[in-house]
Amino acid sequence: MKEVKKICLPNRLKTILIMIPIFAAVYVIGLIAFFFDDDIDDPDKEFPIYAVILLIIMIIIFGVIFYEIAIKPHIKFNKRLKYFNRNNMTQYIISDFRKGIRMFNNNVIVGEHCLIGKREGLIVFYNEIQSFYCFVKRDVSEEGHVSVSKSLKIVGGGKEYLLCDVSDWSISEPEYIQLCAFLKIKNPSIVIK
Repeated sequence: MKEVKKICLPNRLKTILIMIPIFAAVYVIGLIAFFFDDDIDDPDKEFPIYAVILLIIMIIIFGVIFYEIAIKPHIKFNKRLKYFNRNNMTQYIISDFRKGIRMFNNNVIVGEHCLIGKREGLIVFYNEIQSFYCFVKRDVSEEGHVSVSKSLKIVGGGKEYLLCDVSDWSISEPEYIQLCAFLKIKNPSIVIK
């Protein structure tokens, strides 16, 4: 089960090591912007309160983002793992993990009994899925650059869950069609959007 956990969950240490330099750079840029407006030549000037306020705000933002990226998938995964252990379903997950087909650049493992999403902490059995779709989000920057993010989502038990991010949609489109067809075979009541 350790191998499954390693694929399903983001590495918390790696996440922290990536986030700290980014937040430190943003903090330094914020301080430079604040100091640029003030008279910094005065040697008797005290450390400005807005530097402390900015630090507190950055720590709160860091905590919220870290929770969403690294902690929340762990909580979701551990909750599901307890459910699987209670119902003697872990052997199906391990079998699907080892024998399943890896799709979307190894971001999804499609097994005989369940889908396993990479880095989102989601393992879902086919009979739990109500609907399945690809969510496409387009953002336009001020310069007019369009960025597109895509993710596979499922609805189960009336709630929406992120299965995985799919960054290479144009390459993976045949895989999406194959996955949709496979899901309909496994559970004909799944609504494909």
